[in-house]
Amino acid sequence: MGLTSALNTSVNGLSLNETAIAVVGNNIANADTNGFKAADVLFSTQLSQTLSIGSAPTATNGGTNPEQIGLGAQIAAIQTNFSEGSITNTSSPSDLAIQGNGFFVLNSPQGQVYTRDGNFTLSSSNELVNAQGFAVQGFGVDNNFNLVTSQLQNLTIPLGQLNVAQQTSKVTMNGALLPTGQVATQGAHILSDTLGDAGNAGADATASTLLTNLEDPPGTSLGLHAGDVLNFTPQVGGVTLPEQSLTVTATSTLGDLTSMQLCAIRMARLIDDGKAKETMAALAKYYCTVKGRNVCRLARDVLGGNGVLLDFHVMRHLCDMEALV
Repeated sequence: MGLTSALNTSVNGLSLNETAIAVVGNNIANADTNGFKAADVLFSTQLSQTLSIGSAPTATNGGTNPEQIGLGAQIAAIQTNFSEGSITNTSSPSDLAIQGNGFFVLNSPQGQVYTRDGNFTLSSSNELVNAQGFAVQGFGVDNNFNLVTSQLQNLTIPLGQLNVAQQTSKVTMNGALLPTGQVATQGAHILSDTLGDAGNAGADATASTLLTNLEDPPGTSLGLHAGDVLNFTPQVGGVTLPEQSLTVTATSTLGDLTSMQLCAIRMARLIDDGKAKETMAALAKYYCTVKGRNVCRLARDVLGGNGVLLDFHVMRHLCDMEALV
């Protein structure tokens, strides 16, 4: 009985090693196969035959261990190693490779299948296919060049077909801010080109330069004339605030335009800080005291959100008020 058990265990070991050698041989045979992933054999022990049980320690004896003879091993699993292999260049522009996790999705007669083999070619209908003719699938685009992510479709490369060029409209960026970097104390300054002053021998424009004399670049009139209306529409948190306007006159200066913009920005900051009610109340007070309008009518229009247009002079007055600075 003991000899038979030993022979069976030995045969079991030979059989397991045969499987292991077969797996290694398959790995070697596919060394040049695109997208092939090598496999490893994992073994686990089988049941053991107990010849004698152990004993617990006593006051006069330290105890004994059980006597057991293993009955061989078994295959626990044959695992595929999906770690990324080396990426090599080819002469075909249709060959692809995945860097990192993931699979190519192929449309086969039996349904969707997955592969890491990126050796693709173009079919007669300009579809991207593998060596077996299975079409590569992915997200398509609609007639407006929007990505359609609701379902996969066969990827087609329309060689020789005319497509309307579209400018890039969305860019997604991500990253981490450096914690040791310099903390910003103000927003970015976006500077325009240097403006000229036609009324001062082509010198650089200053706050006192008339808008009708502005040049951009120096020597070329900006084209502003008395009667033109300049509109400025600030935005806070994606919300468009009431439009501010400045009517160009023969005496309007670059300083007037700058003041209008700064006032609109200051008002926007107040609204962004949750002081919209106080801002509108100050505006109502100004209309009532300076313009002489009816208090009830003005409060209803301004605080009710009926779109009272803030003209340049109103904005400048509000920005000069101590409560709004």
